[in-house]
Amino acid sequence: MTSTEILTKIERYCAYQDRCSQEVVTKLRSWQIEEQEQRQVLQILKNDGFLDDERYVQSFIRGKINTKQWGVQKIRLGLIQKGISKELID
Repeated sequence: MTSTEILTKIERYCAYQDRCSQEVVTKLRSWQIEEQEQRQVLQILKNDGFLDDERYVQSFIRGKINTKQWGVQKIRLGLIQKGISKELID
């Protein structure tokens, strides 16, 4: 896969629904993308607004409260499992 194809596919992946950085890295690893290129792709996605962990946290919380009726502790654990930093969780 070329860099342009990778970027196009991962942009579509992120545009479909909010994703956290860990989800994007996992997807890139499944495509066997080298670590250096993963970092470059992440930076491009963040600069272009496709990837924003703070927006992801807000969307995650909203979805779990409204749809699943989760409490604070369960939401906190879910975010930790997604690799979200403690600062964003708080």
